[in-house]
Amino acid sequence: MELLCTDRLRLRAWTAEPGDLDRLTDLYGREEVTRWLDGPPTVPAAELVQCWAAVRALDPLHGCWAIAPLDGGPPAGTVLFKPLPDGVGEVEVGWHLHRTAGAAGTPRRQPAPSSTVASMPGSRRSAPSSGRATSRRWGSAGGWA
Repeated sequence: MELLCTDRLRLRAWTAEPGDLDRLTDLYGREEVTRWLDGPPTVPAAELVQCWAAVRALDPLHGCWAIAPLDGGPPAGTVLFKPLPDGVGEVEVGWHLHRTAGAAGTPRRQPAPSSTVASMPGSRRSAPSSGRATSRRWGSAGGWA
């Protein structure tokens, strides 16, 4: 399932394919990513993919999406869209990028497709956030479900 596509990147669902699971395990096993969260996931990568699919099934604009380069290779990271708990349509936007994504210039040169998604119907405003705060607001105990 694809949410958005630009000339260099696409936001797509994470899958249970070995390449995606390996990338998720690597990404969320890195201290430079998990220090902004409540720690590493407490469930295997395949279970994260299942939980994120369940979120998308309830609302296809929200959830966690793989940031996939169109020229191939592993996902650069995750972008997440979550409704604010006491908001009136506001959407919180967060991202977790792999160290190698910055080396390719992907996040710096690509206009943020997240701003496009945040302006879609049903989303009135986007706001950057800390992943740790997002995890707490969603009631997650480190599993990020």
